Amino acid sequence: MSYPIALAATLAVELPVYLLVFRITGLFGWRRGSAAAVGVNLATHPAVWLVLSAHPGWFAPVEAIVCVVEGGLLWLLAGRREPGLLLLTAVVANLGSILAGFVLVGLRARG
Repeated sequence: MSYPIALAATLAVELPVYLLVFRITGLFGWRRGSAAAVGVNLATHPAVWLVLSAHPGWFAPVEAIVCVVEGGLLWLLAGRREPGLLLLTAVVANLGSILAGFVLVGLRARG
């Protein structure tokens, strides 16, 4: 899978998760929430792609670090409010994109 497709797939899955939580909690409006969700992904996704391309066995620890980094960045952007909720949201969003990635890779392998 190419990098642009991987990034697009990640955003397609994670953006709705983040926006739903932001809307329910009122932490961010639509525009600022969209920018925050895209921004945290742009901050982490390129490094994850490079590291996992070279070291696929590091998958679990790298994804755990991504959740902490994305949750931490969102916490800072949210004015240091709701750290637990934002970390949990990052975990859910990233689990969703991981599962979507597995599905896409599996479909590609099947032909």
